Amino acid sequence: MASSRSATHRDRMPFTLRSPTTIADCAHELQLAAGELQDHASDRSTVPALPAALAHLEEALDRLATSMLKTAQAVEEWECEIAPDHDESALSPDARALRWHLFHLANRLRGAQDACPDTRQWARGLLRKLPPDANHARRGVARDAV
Repeated sequence: MASSRSATHRDRMPFTLRSPTTIADCAHELQLAAGELQDHASDRSTVPALPAALAHLEEALDRLATSMLKTAQAVEEWECEIAPDHDESALSPDARALRWHLFHLANRLRGAQDACPDTRQWARGLLRKLPPDANHARRGVARDAV
C-alpha cells in the first residue's frame, strides 16, 4: 500500500535524503504532505484515483497510530530516565495523562483507518459503473487500484 517513492514538497529535498530527523520534523513533513493532498483533493483526476489514495491513506493512518503507541511508551521510558530514583511502576500524573491522551489519539487514528476499506469499496463500485467510453477518466490510474 505504501509507495516506495520519497515524500517531497515542491522544491524540497526528498525526505529520505535529508539528515536524521526528530518526531517534530517528521510531523512537519506529514503536515506538508497533507497540504499537498488538500491541494489536489478537487482535481479532475481525484475520483478515479480514490481507491489507490484511500489504500495509501489507510496505511498512513496505521503507521500514525502505531507511532502514537510508541510515543506513549517513550513517555514512560523518558520519565524513568530523567528521574532514576523514581518508582518505575508509578508514573507522575502528568506522564500518565499524556500517555492516556496518546493512546486515545492512537485509537482515534485506528477508527479513521477502519473507515478506509468501506470507502475504498464504494469508490471502486462507482468506478465499475462507469460506461466503457468513460475510460479516459481513469487515465493515469493503475487498473488494479480501481
